[in-house]
Amino acid sequence: MAYSLLDIGIAYWNLTDTAIAEEYFTQSLMMAKALNDEYLERICYENLFVLYDEIDENEKCTNIAFELNEKFNSSLFSPVCLASMASYNAKIGDYESIDKYLIEAWNGTQNKSDSIALYFQSANIMKIIGNTDKALDYFEKGINLQNEELRYAMQQPIVSIQKDYFQNQAEYNSYRLKKNLQIYVTLSIIVFLILLIVFMYMRHRFLKKDLEISKYMDLASELQVSIRDKEAKISEFSERISVSEQTHISQIHEMSGHIAELFHKQYELLDKLSNTYYETHGCSKEKESIYEQVKSEINKFANDKKTMAQLERIVNTYKNNVMSHIREEIHSISERDIKLLCYIYAGFSAKSISIFVGETTGNILTRKYRLRNKIIRLNTPNAEIMLQEMP
Repeated sequence: MAYSLLDIGIAYWNLTDTAIAEEYFTQSLMMAKALNDEYLERICYENLFVLYDEIDENEKCTNIAFELNEKFNSSLFSPVCLASMASYNAKIGDYESIDKYLIEAWNGTQNKSDSIALYFQSANIMKIIGNTDKALDYFEKGINLQNEELRYAMQQPIVSIQKDYFQNQAEYNSYRLKKNLQIYVTLSIIVFLILLIVFMYMRHRFLKKDLEISKYMDLASELQVSIRDKEAKISEFSERISVSEQTHISQIHEMSGHIAELFHKQYELLDKLSNTYYETHGCSKEKESIYEQVKSEINKFANDKKTMAQLERIVNTYKNNVMSHIREEIHSISERDIKLLCYIYAGFSAKSISIFVGETTGNILTRKYRLRNKIIRLNTPNAEIMLQEMP
């Protein structure tokens, strides 16, 4: 970034926009200092000095010259910078330093382009100090050397120029081909990865959906078994009633009728849907439609306050009024935990409860364990009943 800022500054300088060039040179200089890059720092100082000399900012030249001479050896400076230092000294009247910088500048020239630029700079310096004869001499030498370079360029065979042109074009086209290939390869990899991710996502979604459908269908089957089991237990319970309890038979039959009505009413549709699911050998859309209906009916049951109230009354009737004891003796218990305990006392499995309350079976078992421990720590008359009735 620091070197790029320097290049941008040089570009604006070539466009004669010295204000923006100065800004970029300064930014590059600050980054060079932060990076401890002495080479870049020196180049930035040199460019700023030459720029300030061109626009006659002598005060700024003084500050830059101080930094350059303090931090760097003048033998490292470019011929252009040394010539600008000679020009600056000519402007401030320090004629003794002019020859020193010009000699160093001439020693640092590496090609004819450097010499041409230095001839013209030297001519301007001589013009500033009033030495017009020497200024004219430098101008003439600069023009003559420039003409030599021009004649040499004109004498080059046209075929050689064409060869260089087409060689440059070939190198450029090769570079573009290489870059385009890299872009195509990168895009191909990105497209492949996107397709792979989409495939994996859809596969995961289908597997998850099939698993969820099977889960609800298993629950429906389990609920059917649960209904039959509860009916069998009701019949068994009725048969075991002693003669002394015959006076309560009508009440028991009435309660049994309520239980059967509650369960059959809620699961009649589930029973039909489950049978249809296992009898259907159609496409997955048909099974998913049945699954959505099963899920909808289960959600209605789980969120029906009236059904929950009926279930709680039934639990109280057959489980020694355990739900009433819980509400009376555990004051800090939440409705969420009361709902869970009601399902547990009613004999539902952790899998069934997980569907009703929308939690994992692991969470259900953990909450049941914590509630049991909470009841164990109770010091109330009915704590023992709560534990005995809990399956």
